Amino acid sequence: MEKKRFLEGDNKRFCVVSRLLCFFCLFIGIYACQVDEDGVVNKGTLAFRMNVDTALVGVSTKASDLADFKDVNSYAVTIAQDSGVVAEYSRFDKMPAELELGAGAYTIQVSKGTETAAAFDAPYFSGKKEFTIVKDMTTPVEVTAAMANSRVTIDYSDDFLQTYKDYTLSLKTNKMELPLVYEKGESRPMYFLSDASGTKLEIAMELVNVYGKTVNYTATTTIKPKQWAKLTVRTDEKGVNGIAIDVTLNDETKETIYVNIGIPDFMEKLKGAPYIVCDLFKWEDTNVSMEEPTEYAKDTKAAKVVITSGGKINQVLLTIKDGSSTLINQYDLANLTEDQIKDLADNYGFSAPEKMKGEMQAEFDLKSVIASLLGKSEDSYYELSLTVVDALPTPNRTSKSVRITVPAAAKPKVSWGMFPNNKTFEQGTLEIKLITPLSDVPVDIEALAGIKDVAISIVGIGVEEQDVFTLDIPGIAIAESSASRVKMKYSVDDWFNKLSCGDNGTAKTYMVKYKITDKLDRVVEDSRSFTVTPP
Repeated sequence: MEKKRFLEGDNKRFCVVSRLLCFFCLFIGIYACQVDEDGVVNKGTLAFRMNVDTALVGVSTKASDLADFKDVNSYAVTIAQDSGVVAEYSRFDKMPAELELGAGAYTIQVSKGTETAAAFDAPYFSGKKEFTIVKDMTTPVEVTAAMANSRVTIDYSDDFLQTYKDYTLSLKTNKMELPLVYEKGESRPMYFLSDASGTKLEIAMELVNVYGKTVNYTATTTIKPKQWAKLTVRTDEKGVNGIAIDVTLNDETKETIYVNIGIPDFMEKLKGAPYIVCDLFKWEDTNVSMEEPTEYAKDTKAAKVVITSGGKINQVLLTIKDGSSTLINQYDLANLTEDQIKDLADNYGFSAPEKMKGEMQAEFDLKSVIASLLGKSEDSYYELSLTVVDALPTPNRTSKSVRITVPAAAKPKVSWGMFPNNKTFEQGTLEIKLITPLSDVPVDIEALAGIKDVAISIVGIGVEEQDVFTLDIPGIAIAESSASRVKMKYSVDDWFNKLSCGDNGTAKTYMVKYKITDKLDRVVEDSRSFTVTPP
């Protein structure tokens, strides 16, 4: 039994000694690599410097979001040999100016950012160099850090945004498992790992056009490190052959990628001459007659016109003629002067879109123009026409016209609102004061055929017939006016509450009377009466 314990103890001591011998031999081997034949350790000195280059290939100026990468002190430094990392520093300013290293071959790398296959707002800068340390010598090494991934930004032309109401782009390289998705409205730059020889970037587009139809396209381009590729997605030159992507480098278009050349069915109407549609008129042919009398008053339904022009809009001529084809007015809605803008607003209540020329599509409502034609005579006939000319070198032209029959406008009328009629009030009572909000609901005088004259007279206080536009009655004024409407505002305290009963305590009757003459010379009179009695 004792012999067995002794043998086990010897075995344990033998194992410990063996391990110590192994570690000692390994140390001697490593030390021998750094020692010369005289027994002196082989060491040299690394004198390291670094720089940063934030300039990108593809632009004449540096990206503003790369400013943080100019600080050399913020870069991490790693020194390694084949056997592994020898030294590393989280910041360059924490590394000594001179570093003693054993003789041999090394690699030094500086970096900032996260090295990832693809991400938004993720620039990655790095620099690397191999060097050799020689015994008793100082080895100067300088490394310049530059962007190691590719920067990609995407912009969209106006005609693309007019053609597609929704869009999603998915971008992928062979270094990625899943694509980076670029949603509508996204504007952040994307960064992709790429090879110096070039890496293929695949762009998949899912687009929803203005007609609600989803279409898909694919395209590819090549990206390289330290490169800023600016992609502009647009329709092709005439907006008819699908999608084109301009790849811009150094402020010049490096290449244009035409995607899925061919005419998608929803873009058929962009071919050739401009296309004009108005659901109310159903303009399908050059001339469409609309003979049925139509009531175009203030409640008329919309008459929205939509223009689509693949060759871009250059002129939109709105022409108004009377029943005998005599020209009344013509306006180029795409090239209006300040005077014409005012004229359209004053005479027709119409405001053209601010931006029409150079656009691929425009829309506006002719409701107010049609309503303004009301009652110019008894049963009026008019011809409205639109002519659209595109901006191509050899212009295309499309004309549409419609004949409109409008009945004569209704006769003028007065809406009295809260104004009293045939009521009796005691002088000095609060009942008169309670007529408010009389001043908040003006008397509304309307003449759809246009106002020629409005006169007011007040029986009982000696106000003879007066023109309301030169009115001088305290407490009565014009609240607002237009070519076919006048609103009269009454101040109760200034006028109405000062009325008194008759002499000797008799009741006294007052009357406010309006006389309206429209531009068809039709005269309408309307009045309100009320009586004031003694208390």
